[in-house]
Amino acid sequence: MKVLFLVLALFFLKISSSSADVGCNLGDNIYPDLTAEIYRDCPGCIGIPVYSTSNPVHLVNNMEQACGVPRNSVNTTSLGSCKVKTGPSTYTPGSLNSYDPSLNDCPIDSGALILLVVFSIIGVFKMKNVLILSSIV
Repeated sequence: MKVLFLVLALFFLKISSSSADVGCNLGDNIYPDLTAEIYRDCPGCIGIPVYSTSNPVHLVNNMEQACGVPRNSVNTTSLGSCKVKTGPSTYTPGSLNSYDPSLNDCPIDSGALILLVVFSIIGVFKMKNVLILSSIV
């Protein structure tokens, strides 16, 4: 009974640990890694945050079985403008959007922890039964 409670507690903790992140949206990807750079169109202009192309979050359609964040879960209201540094001196304009990083998982990974716990419990019961049977014989 304690094991079942622990499994359920871990499952609900994983579900409830969602928060919003912000990244620069360029169509099919959101780039979450902010650089230390500030882009200015002119001297004295307001600075625009610059994001790097490392670790992009891929946007997928809802029914697509691929790794990434569903498109409809991204907040489409722009939080401002941003730039992604796509080359040594090349900056591509984008829009700041918020998204839920907990939705960024692959279908194969979504149940891995649960399967590990279930098979571990089955293994413990199998070993317990073998030990009981071997002590009788």
